[in-house]
Amino acid sequence: MFRFLPHCTAWRDRARMVTQEIGSTGTGQWFFLAPTNTTNFDIQAASYASSSFSPFAAGNLITTNRFYPTNDVNAGRLQSQSRPDGTSTIYVYGTNATYRTNVVMTGEANSGFTGVLYGWSNVTVLGTVGQVLVNQVYAVQPGAANLLIAEDDYSYQDNQQRSYVVTHLDGTTEAVSFGYCGPTAVIGRDGETNVFAYDALQRLEATTEWPIGVMTSNNLDAAGRTIGLLQTAAGNTAA
Repeated sequence: MFRFLPHCTAWRDRARMVTQEIGSTGTGQWFFLAPTNTTNFDIQAASYASSSFSPFAAGNLITTNRFYPTNDVNAGRLQSQSRPDGTSTIYVYGTNATYRTNVVMTGEANSGFTGVLYGWSNVTVLGTVGQVLVNQVYAVQPGAANLLIAEDDYSYQDNQQRSYVVTHLDGTTEAVSFGYCGPTAVIGRDGETNVFAYDALQRLEATTEWPIGVMTSNNLDAAGRTIGLLQTAAGNTAA
């Protein structure tokens, strides 16, 4: 059962109460409360009640969502989320003419929900068309500088920003090359390479794994559905 409150100005398309029933027996209840345009609550009731609903009753699992206010450059975007287990996720957004930076911090939040005391921070820098340029992960703990534990740096090889080489924190790399309808080659950080071949209709026809030289061919019907596979390796064939 879904109950909507259409007179509310925020999140009109969200049901304010959802009741799960098996037959005529209620087995679960969820509430969505939106007291303001910048705060709402997702609540899972600890027990079902046919009347006298109490969303904030003891034992209910409450997730608090906070959004940037209307006078902020990030108005309407999620600012923080606090979960029943005591952890929170904080979202910070930055934009200029060339880059967009998203910072997502998860762990034990500070009192103002502007950062975390313990946990991790994920920093992602995006280009003008949304392509990932840099992705960094830091460990966060009080009394110490954030510790960089992972980093991926992307270098794009075509004008459409699809083919790329990504360099990891340990110096290893991965590369992906794209054609018209999908990847044509993927080189893993261990050097293993997968090469993809397409037919005249740009459907995936075969995949070859190097250096072992195993080729898997797709037998397609007129509708493009796979009806058989043929695998060849070192002179041996298995269908």
